[in-house]
Amino acid sequence: MKLEVGNKLKTVFAKTKLGFKKHSAEILIAGGVTGVVVSAVLACVATTKVGKHVNDAKEKIKVIHKKKSRILKTTQRKNSEESLLVYI
Repeated sequence: MKLEVGNKLKTVFAKTKLGFKKHSAEILIAGGVTGVVVSAVLACVATTKVGKHVNDAKEKIKVIHKKKSRILKTTQRKNSEESLLVYI
């Protein structure tokens, strides 16, 4: 019983291997085309999500510029006060 199953498995694997060798070019072409299509679809999906990230980045940049202007105003005030103290 075990030998029959083993021989059947060997036969199936041998036929499968022969089939892969015989049709290897078609299999590789199908794999390449599939890869290109999947890459294009994933690129399109990623492109639709970019807008959200761009808007988030713009908001962060606005916050940074507001804080930067506040910091510059306070340092200018402090510098002018210090210079007044030095001259008096």
